[in-house]
Amino acid sequence: MRGSIPPDALNEIGVLKRREIEARIVAPLVEAFAAEFGRDRVIEVAKRVIVDIARQQGKALADQMGGNSLAHFVQT
Repeated sequence: MRGSIPPDALNEIGVLKRREIEARIVAPLVEAFAAEFGRDRVIEVAKRVIVDIARQQGKALADQMGGNSLAHFVQT
């Protein structure tokens, strides 16, 4: 699955705006999957995927900033 996702270039729109857009797309999908396959399992899988993506995006941003301390983020 990960190989099919294009390179991430969305940080230009800002993290909060990005999360809002993602939530508006993902929430109806999660609700539909939960209705079809069972809420508990779908929420468990969605949570795992969201945490994994957030960690990957955080690492990519830290790499771009040259580190992951608050000082690195303040410099931008």
